[in-house]
Amino acid sequence: MARRTPIALAAMVLAVVLLAIGAYSGDDDDTGYFISASLISIAVAIVLFWVVLPRISRNGLGALILGIIAVATIVVFWLGLPTIVGAAAIAIGLGARESSSEPGKATAGIVLGALAVVVHIVFAFVG
Repeated sequence: MARRTPIALAAMVLAVVLLAIGAYSGDDDDTGYFISASLISIAVAIVLFWVVLPRISRNGLGALILGIIAVATIVVFWLGLPTIVGAAAIAIGLGARESSSEPGKATAGIVLGALAVVVHIVFAFVG
């Protein structure tokens, strides 16, 4: 899990940038929304990457479950969660593939996590 911190930081930055795009594209100035949604996504990232991920014992299964959750969070994309949870699925999935721990589940988790991140990026610009 040596990649956990860089992936977590990149996910937090990307989520905040996407939230800024959503808050400030158009005629509205949604600073309150931007600050609150950014704080929520950063808090979720801290808990997910530094509390939850280290406690997962079956990394392949964990990646798959997080990938499914990441896709499910697309319905609340305006909170920045698809990027955070998707990045967590990718991080743990990469670790699982390196250790050959349930590589099929790990790959599925990585794909679902990446899908959630890509959809979040698209929705930030068109949603």
